[in-house]
Amino acid sequence: MREYIPLGVHSVYSILSSSIRLEDLVKRSIEYGYRAVGLVDENFSSHLKFKELARSRGIKPILGLDIETSFGRFVVLSKNLKGYRNLIKLNNLNQTGDLKFEEFIELLDENVLLLKDVRFMDGKSSEFENLLKLKDVYLTVSPTGEEDLESSKRMELAESYGIPVVLYFDVRFMEGEREIFDTLRKIGARNVHGFPFQSMDEIFRRFSHFGREIENTVRIANEIDEFELEIPFEFPKFSENDSEFLRMEVYRGLKRIYGEPLPSKVKERAERELNLIMSRNLESYFLCVKEIIDTARSLGMMVGPGRGSAVGSIVSYALGITKIDPLKYDLIFERFLNEYRTDFPDIDIDVQDDERQMLLKKLGERFGKWRFMQIVTFGTMGEKLALREIIRIRDLDRKTADGILSGRVKDHEILDLAKKLEGIPHHLSIHAAGVIISGTDLMDKIPVFLEESSLISQFDMGDLEKMGIVKIDVLGLRTLSFIRNMLDEVGISDPMDIPLDDEKTYEIFSKGLTTSIFQMEAPFARKLAIMMKPRNIDDISIMIALNRPGPIQSNLVSDFLKSRRKTEGEFMFEML
Repeated sequence: MREYIPLGVHSVYSILSSSIRLEDLVKRSIEYGYRAVGLVDENFSSHLKFKELARSRGIKPILGLDIETSFGRFVVLSKNLKGYRNLIKLNNLNQTGDLKFEEFIELLDENVLLLKDVRFMDGKSSEFENLLKLKDVYLTVSPTGEEDLESSKRMELAESYGIPVVLYFDVRFMEGEREIFDTLRKIGARNVHGFPFQSMDEIFRRFSHFGREIENTVRIANEIDEFELEIPFEFPKFSENDSEFLRMEVYRGLKRIYGEPLPSKVKERAERELNLIMSRNLESYFLCVKEIIDTARSLGMMVGPGRGSAVGSIVSYALGITKIDPLKYDLIFERFLNEYRTDFPDIDIDVQDDERQMLLKKLGERFGKWRFMQIVTFGTMGEKLALREIIRIRDLDRKTADGILSGRVKDHEILDLAKKLEGIPHHLSIHAAGVIISGTDLMDKIPVFLEESSLISQFDMGDLEKMGIVKIDVLGLRTLSFIRNMLDEVGISDPMDIPLDDEKTYEIFSKGLTTSIFQMEAPFARKLAIMMKPRNIDDISIMIALNRPGPIQSNLVSDFLKSRRKTEGEFMFEML
């Protein structure tokens, strides 16, 4: 049975250089009868997504990298997990400008396949000779009809060296999507040319005379093993025995807070939490979060007192991760962590937004270059951005542009094109909070982009989680920067020194003068403050809890206020 395997597909994750969406690629591959497809984007961001989609539909995913180096452009395919690790290291050395030709050759071992344009035969150099010695190297031919004669000559020369040739197309758009592809590359000013994703029937109709080269696509696909994209991950160690070290740090903090001897309820709570934390092997995680917060404070930064269920942990409180006493406010630890939860606990760290970059730089120095990185996100095109970009590349006059953007002018051709661009990645960005901190070197485990000397994981947050990586959120808040500046103005160093029983503050709340106060500035929140007239910090907490869709829609707010005024209150038990 005749068969051909497409090996050179680029997706929309080759930013503004392809119009092929992964879902469309898999769907069309099924229609065309392909049992395997090679995805060779210029980065790794699409790999897990494509792998999951392809395997769910019975298609064998072949993962590779289209890489531009200082000594040429190459396509490298991974034959197995070890080869995939080689690809990651190859990318990372290239991104950081550290890739030498000798290392390049060394990484092209028996676990990868190298594809190089047959025109490479036109020049002979030491690099040429070295590449010829590689075990798994193929020269690619991409016939267009005009260069068949030249291609034939080069193919004959390749055969004289004993190098196999494979039919290969740099696929960047689906049939009928040429305009979308051309628009994208104009938006990105990309000097790329591509072929459509052709059916197997079309390949054999047009290129059946490349019989051996077509057979080599199948030969390559058969050499590829399927493997799982899992990353062994652990947090840094902070001592020879992090369990003992964590316990020591916790009790040091408890004695500082509660004094000696420790009250029995404090000790009982701490032991219960520590036993569960250690049973889940989370000691290093807590110590890592503590290290981040300690580093921030050593830089003089304002750090949030704690957010979410983590404030229910006395271990977090003792370590200085949070500033809220869970015993005083009767907070429940099991909301944060319990024996039935299988997911990782999530401790969010809030810091001043104007100093966050300084903190990240310091953490990078503290943990090491390949053990600390941020996480990529992709800015995708919505309707307005797509319209603006089309208007820009077509150089439309201001009046027409304003009319299209405002909706006064209905240019259906432009509107239809913009609709087709929606959802396609437009640019790279960095996750607002997530960072990866590892106890082992990630050089050959996580591919990176280099942005202003910072390492950015090419796998996004969702893919990292599926592969076993645990991120930590370090979020920059403008509110904290504002508070820091205000405290400096009035000469207060620690916001926890501010009294919580200041009557004038509660008078302000009671009058509804809460504009610009987070979670209390909406009209209903101000009205609630007037009706409730808070008298202490507990009342403020209750107000924020009531100012939610659930309590509002269920009439709980009204019931609470009636009960608070001790009118029309109904109790289930007489003793209440």
